[in-house]
Amino acid sequence: MKWIISVFVLLLFQFSFGQEKWRDTLSFEEFISIVKKQHPLAKQADLKIQDAEAKLLKAKGLFDPKLESNFSQKEFKNTKYYKEFSSTFKVPLWYGIDVKANYEDNDGKYLDPSLTVPDNGLYAVGISVPLAQDFIFNKRDISVKKAREYGNLAKAEQQKLVIDLLSDASLAYFLWYKTDLDVVVFQNSLENAKTRFEATKKSFLEGEKAAVDTLEAKINLDNRRLDLENAYLSRNKAKLNVSNYLWINDIPMEIQEEILPSEIDLEEWRLRTFSALENQNIIENHPKIQMLNSKLDISKFDKKLKKNKLLPKINLEYNFLSSNFDEGVQALDVDNYKFKVKFSFPIFLRKERGELRIIKNKIQDLEYQSKYETLVLQNKITAYQIELESVSKQREIAIINTKNYEKLVKAEERKFFLGESALFTINYREQKWIEAQLKNNILLYKLMKSKISLLQTAGIVL
Repeated sequence: MKWIISVFVLLLFQFSFGQEKWRDTLSFEEFISIVKKQHPLAKQADLKIQDAEAKLLKAKGLFDPKLESNFSQKEFKNTKYYKEFSSTFKVPLWYGIDVKANYEDNDGKYLDPSLTVPDNGLYAVGISVPLAQDFIFNKRDISVKKAREYGNLAKAEQQKLVIDLLSDASLAYFLWYKTDLDVVVFQNSLENAKTRFEATKKSFLEGEKAAVDTLEAKINLDNRRLDLENAYLSRNKAKLNVSNYLWINDIPMEIQEEILPSEIDLEEWRLRTFSALENQNIIENHPKIQMLNSKLDISKFDKKLKKNKLLPKINLEYNFLSSNFDEGVQALDVDNYKFKVKFSFPIFLRKERGELRIIKNKIQDLEYQSKYETLVLQNKITAYQIELESVSKQREIAIINTKNYEKLVKAEERKFFLGESALFTINYREQKWIEAQLKNNILLYKLMKSKISLLQTAGIVL
């Protein structure tokens, strides 16, 4: 059932790209598009963004208005000792300020005198302000700012995960493409070996060739079959590796035998690489550097909070009191109030100074790491550019070399069929031609690998 689904989905996907006929190839663009949309690691990377959004929502919750109510009553032997009820509506604001409205209704024979209120209850509207610690920098303000920076960190992490995933998937596809080219080389060599074997056998029957020539041709034919079988094995292994990256609706897909990679447009890749590296801010926009910058900003927020802890705690609370709710603000009188000041300050501040020193060391560590990573990335990009240029030159030479070997083989074939050349000579020349073609395929893979590594190191999404 699995293979039926995989073939159907792959063919349907190809049809959706506007093809007039179903094709038996899977292009790199189609493949990488499936990986971006369907691979579990790509979806896992998206979860980081969702987690960051959830953290921001949680941090903003520190500013949510809060309604609190408390009720307590004691009655014993028909005597109401006390009944206490209070309800508070509090609105947290920036800079550690809280605005709140309160209602109290208390009575009872043994009620604490300080809790005595008018018969209609007591209304209060007040404000709470930290005068030193927690005034400018406090936990809830910093938490929101840190949550926003965690969002930037999550975006950088998500981008890095996607870049690494697509780079690995691309290398798997290009290896599959290279092994398919190897198969074509050995298929052609096998056909040539068959032709020579039949020609040698015919010449032997006509008395023009010795029996040993037929044996040599047969040995060469069998060697080509072995080479082709080994090439099939390599291609199948590479294809299975590519299948690791193919998922549809959380179901892993397997590329079937009839599906092959399509030809790679090297000119398009050259332009893509050149265009991507034109950006002058590659290092600044690199996910690794963005992650370090976000971590640095988060640590700086923590530093502000830790420095704030060195200040004394001085909390001022002032409430206007009124027994008549119907009169609203007009009932508020400055002569009726409840005022409270709370002060605390640790003498030695050892805990606070230690925490501040720790966060300062962390910031310095991140700054050193950022400088180091910047230098490493710059050198890696330069190294891959040099490698890309070198491999490109090597491949140009290899292409010329392969064509020259082909000319030698064709010339030797003409001489062989005219009876002017030995089978050993043509087999030797063809072996060199095969080696040249395989080397050319290896260099093509190295060329694509260098481009992918360069784009990955530069932090550029394919």
